Amino acid sequence: MFLSISNKYFPLLFLFFVGTGVQAQEFKYVSINPFKSQDGKYDVAKDTFRINKETKSVFWGRSGYTYTGCGKDWLCIKSFAFNFAVPLVDKMPRKWQKFGFAFLNKGNEKISIFGKSKDVVKIEVINLENNFATSDPMIIYYSVESGIIGFTQLIFDEELNVNIPETYFSVAELGFGHKIEL
Repeated sequence: MFLSISNKYFPLLFLFFVGTGVQAQEFKYVSINPFKSQDGKYDVAKDTFRINKETKSVFWGRSGYTYTGCGKDWLCIKSFAFNFAVPLVDKMPRKWQKFGFAFLNKGNEKISIFGKSKDVVKIEVINLENNFATSDPMIIYYSVESGIIGFTQLIFDEELNVNIPETYFSVAELGFGHKIEL
């Protein structure tokens, strides 16, 4: 048996499940190179990352951690599992430090998401104190207009004894910290 949905309700259901991305309380990112389990199947829950502004939480798959922000002059997330800080200034500095992390502006890059080309700043995040679970280094793709569009972290593969890059991109056009919500 399959479910049939009337066409008149489809736009409402589409917005409910997909969302508009504007003034969102939660921003979802999915892996573009998901882990495979031992049996070769994908674990979708493990391959998602979410930032929830209402509960001030970040979620890696099923694990959640609270985060704190930084005030009006910064856009920040400080948590055990994900850390990001960018000063809200007209010209992005080449490097800065915040809560035990160094942030390096690696320059502008063009990425294509949702069929649109976006100019982003590639920011390298280096864990200076090693007291967080954040991947070291992590690359975050950010723009003032679109917020955090995506990021790449290194995941250690115990079998291969190497770090494997894992990249996540926003499921909506606008990510956490986009210009409309600031």
